[in-house]
Amino acid sequence: MAYRLVTWLIILLVSVPALGWGTLEDFTSGWTHVDTGNTLDVTTNALTDNTYVSEGTGAYHTKSYGSGYFGDFSIRWYGQADASCSAWSDWYMGFANEVDYWPGVVDAGDSLWVRIRCDGTAGNQVADIVSVDDGTPTNSDDISIGTEGTNYYFQFERSGTTATLTIWTVGYGDTLVDTVNLTATNTTFTYCHAYNIRSDDDGNVHWRMNDLDLTGPAGGSAVPAIQAGHRRRR
Repeated sequence: MAYRLVTWLIILLVSVPALGWGTLEDFTSGWTHVDTGNTLDVTTNALTDNTYVSEGTGAYHTKSYGSGYFGDFSIRWYGQADASCSAWSDWYMGFANEVDYWPGVVDAGDSLWVRIRCDGTAGNQVADIVSVDDGTPTNSDDISIGTEGTNYYFQFERSGTTATLTIWTVGYGDTLVDTVNLTATNTTFTYCHAYNIRSDDDGNVHWRMNDLDLTGPAGGSAVPAIQAGHRRRR
């Protein structure tokens, strides 16, 4: 009897999938890709600028997960600047209820983003959180990520009205760069924008997005809204 019980427990444990990070988004399946300048290369787990992505033509790569899917969430990815920025430019990754270049999404209502910004000084790139409430953006303090060619590992989370961005080098949980928080909108979102570049400016964006993981620390989805219990607001 005891032998059968132990055997059954072993079978049960083996059959249950491990919980945790590790389900990477396939950028070639189910995503909407707009890139009139043909400067953003798409592969299974990476979005890579082809020399640079121009803010004159813009680009975005987005996917719908269903109405109100993103409530509380915890996501990860890593990326790097492959060249020194030479002009003011911004890269955005985040969540919204609209599909457009970044200015159009912002004008349409609420959204929540991680931004990587260059002020035109070589090596002076910073990351921050941008929360948009009824078309008005507010941002967190900056995290400096100015080393060209270095992989930076991002974890972006929201719990209620608190958004948190943590960045490491070497690997997740390894060498901490910094953590910032922002009181943010708690609107639930339909779309994940894995890469969004404005189309109304003259900067050049040098940034690579790799291995986007939306599964969260406990496995499964990034906490759909029905679980998070957030009200919808515009």
